[in-house]
Amino acid sequence: MATRIFTDIDFNFKPHPISGDVATRVNENAVKQSLRSLILTTNYERPFQSQIGTPIKNMLFEHSSPLTQQIITRAIEDTVRNFEPRASLREVGVNLNSDNNSIDIRIEYTILNSSPLQVLNLTLERTR
Repeated sequence: MATRIFTDIDFNFKPHPISGDVATRVNENAVKQSLRSLILTTNYERPFQSQIGTPIKNMLFEHSSPLTQQIITRAIEDTVRNFEPRASLREVGVNLNSDNNSIDIRIEYTILNSSPLQVLNLTLERTR
């Protein structure tokens, strides 16, 4: 059975050192970059794809409560399941830090046809 390789362009748009073309990310790094992008995208931010995204950036300004934490967790789970078919979601952890005005997110997932557990940690902070 052939091993499947997942590739995406590198969002830093750095040139490949040899070819000079835009560099690519493969497998774990490609999926991790895609998950990060999906989570940080706000609904209606992508033209003609208004359903892609989460309301997490807006939730930074909400009062910290268990309901807020549950809404963020559910939004992440729905977005990953609907828009990243390469990742099989295992667990989403959300920690609201009202003292620091930030949200800590931990996403555990496996990549399609791969057994090791992958982890994506994000910290979103309010800057206004």
